[in-house]
Amino acid sequence: MPRARSDWSIEAERRYLDGEKLCDIALVLDKTEQAVRQAKFAQKWDKKNNPNVRIETQANPNVRKRGGQPGNVTSTQFKKDNTASLVHGGYRAAKRDTFDDYENQLAAMVPRDEEELLVGLIEEYEIRERRLYIAIAKYRSMDSETAVSGVVTEVNKRDFDTPEEQKIYEERRWERVTKGDREAGFSKFTQTSSEPVIEKVLRLERELTSVQRAKVQCVQVLRKVREGREGSSSLADELPPVVINLAEGCDD
Repeated sequence: MPRARSDWSIEAERRYLDGEKLCDIALVLDKTEQAVRQAKFAQKWDKKNNPNVRIETQANPNVRKRGGQPGNVTSTQFKKDNTASLVHGGYRAAKRDTFDDYENQLAAMVPRDEEELLVGLIEEYEIRERRLYIAIAKYRSMDSETAVSGVVTEVNKRDFDTPEEQKIYEERRWERVTKGDREAGFSKFTQTSSEPVIEKVLRLERELTSVQRAKVQCVQVLRKVREGREGSSSLADELPPVVINLAEGCDD
């Protein structure tokens, strides 16, 4: 015979089906959030036939139809001159009418002499080449076979509409801390991703090859400019696309 449900779990289910959050229910009923969550799972609150029920999980939440999804406005939301989708300006086309005052000053400082500009590019490639050599040597000397490729930290905190709501929450939370129902502070989750060292080295070596190729091509163009060969007076006609891309930092 199944064990009778406790009064608090019945009240917790009623509040959940009315739309309250699990953490709020736990505070009101003086229970831990883990206890409320376990009761929700064991008693299958989400499967109750109630019009106010919130389905938090589905059998296959990632399954979707092929093609454009209903309500997808990504293609129309960001127009040509709209920069809202840009995280930074590294891949944005540099147009004169979009420059601020400082960028206009930088543009005015760009050397107009082709030889001077080429020498500057070669110096930049020399520095990038040196940094890549250092990075490759660092990973080759590692004793471990894997290297950290990324770290994601998630802190579980609550947002409030008013300072009064925050004050009430803090008072209730501290009450539970003093009773020993929960620990002080907030939960913090850190996830570290790694990859084989050999893959990092190979990727750096490919980048090094691209930088060296661009540097060699710059040197060849510089030699032509210095020799004054016919047709080499225009730098834009001589620089290969790989040099222009690397100079703008597109392969960083």
